[in-house]
Amino acid sequence: MLGAGRTLFVLDGLEILQKNEGDRYGLLQANDLRDFLELFANPDQNSFCLITSRAPLLDLISYTSYQQRAVDRLNQKDGQALLRAVGVTGPDADLDDAVVAWDGHALTLSLLGGYLKDAHGGAIARIGEIPPPTASEQRYSRVHRVLRRYDEHLNDAERAFLTLFSAFRTLVEESAFEKVFRAETEATALNAPLTGLDDNQFSALLARLTGYRLLRQDATAGHYTAHPLVRNHYFARLTGGARAQAEAAHNQLKDYYLELAGDVPYNPTLEQLQPLIEVVHHACRAGAYDEAYDIFWEQIYQRDRFVLTQLLGTYDTTLALLGEFFLENNSDGLPLGEPQVSRPANKSFILNDVGICLASLGRLAAAVPYYEQQNQMQIDQADWTNASIGYNNLAGLHTTLGALGPAAAAAAAAL
Repeated sequence: MLGAGRTLFVLDGLEILQKNEGDRYGLLQANDLRDFLELFANPDQNSFCLITSRAPLLDLISYTSYQQRAVDRLNQKDGQALLRAVGVTGPDADLDDAVVAWDGHALTLSLLGGYLKDAHGGAIARIGEIPPPTASEQRYSRVHRVLRRYDEHLNDAERAFLTLFSAFRTLVEESAFEKVFRAETEATALNAPLTGLDDNQFSALLARLTGYRLLRQDATAGHYTAHPLVRNHYFARLTGGARAQAEAAHNQLKDYYLELAGDVPYNPTLEQLQPLIEVVHHACRAGAYDEAYDIFWEQIYQRDRFVLTQLLGTYDTTLALLGEFFLENNSDGLPLGEPQVSRPANKSFILNDVGICLASLGRLAAAVPYYEQQNQMQIDQADWTNASIGYNNLAGLHTTLGALGPAAAAAAAAL
């Protein structure tokens, strides 16, 4: 593509594909994406890639062709135009004051405008109902404060929709409305306030949430999205609410994606496997770890064909998927503790594969504890064959790291 001419490539909101905490903050989660962007950074081609992100793009910092621009705030003129565009009315001076008070942050102004339009006919004079931010308040804290005011204004069906919507990690297709949001469930289910709406009422709900700027609709493609900060706000409501209700919601999504996946080809692409990857994610979130493992092993890996790793070479994706089976991560975003599957053999397999993925991604030292944990588990099970294989793998890993003493000890343990 880059060799065929001059290409402009835009990646908006890249932070969802970057590490957002720990020592690897700002680094891309996928090696393939990093390699792709490095092609753009090569000065020998004439294409250009424009990226927006709330995190620094550290993978490209050493390239002279990479330039970072801080977009701090909208000026008063642009902020006023944004408020007018979403339906806010009143004197220019009052709109300018609002832009200054809220630091010209586009998302915050957009949300404020949507709230004023719906609750007060767009009257800027009513903005005082939401106390302005303090100088020490972080920008994203301001967004959540505005969203909390929205929560007070929304009805039960609207809150239920946004909370359930936050459980999706991908674009939400319109096909999900009938099969997830409006599907008949128990009276205590998260979507219960939605099941009694008729078609016109449900369409009106979507129109209101889009008008509030809480949802984004792509009418041509037939799907909906939300800004990451909006999604995170309602996802916190989901995870902070009743556990049984959240698990039931994830179970709904698991069934939806399982039906969406259909029959997977013998040699699938990563795109064709994506619905099944979502099945595993939601099954784990629903607490159905053994069911998630069976789908992972039988349909994604296709048993000992190891489709994700040995055929597609997608070690980043595999590592993230294996992480679903753990309850927590360390500061570097790697899984901690034991996998939550019930069978010891499956626990060992997951630990071993985490080690393989890390080693294949060049993170050799990080792989060592997973091999060691897996080996101890095999010994506890008196599975001497796999314990010997595991120690042999560990010896090779230590040798590559130059740790010859631990390598010799692991080799002796293997024998």
